[in-house]
Amino acid sequence: MSSNIYASGCSSGLLPRSAPPQARTDERRQNGVIKKDSGSQEDLTFQDLTSIEKERRELLLRSELPFWRILSYYRGTSLRAVVTDSLVWTTLIIYVWIRWRANTIDYVPAAVAMMEKTNVNILGGFLSFFLVLFVNQTNDRFLEMYGFS
Repeated sequence: MSSNIYASGCSSGLLPRSAPPQARTDERRQNGVIKKDSGSQEDLTFQDLTSIEKERRELLLRSELPFWRILSYYRGTSLRAVVTDSLVWTTLIIYVWIRWRANTIDYVPAAVAMMEKTNVNILGGFLSFFLVLFVNQTNDRFLEMYGFS
């Protein structure tokens, strides 16, 4: 019953009308999240809040989907940031160029021959140790920030 009251209030013009939330996406939200520097959140309209809540609930329902379906989403994921990041593409292009160059030459460079004699296992062990510490700290910060909610 209360949902009908709100719906009838919105349609009859009791709440202030404004532009649709999609038109204000750049002003207040970035990728569906309210920007921190957008000022006070008290000035959001009812339509803004309902659209944000709708997006939040859609994202929450996605967490119950199978893993392969979750990976197929573009909106609400970090894929958008990865696709538009120039550092990712620069690194990928450099890697592809190095692999192409290594496969097109007929000789083994002197630097590669010297690297065969070095002990990379020790470096890999230290890297693994620091990686475990970093992941542990990151997990602790996440749990401290969000708890087990």
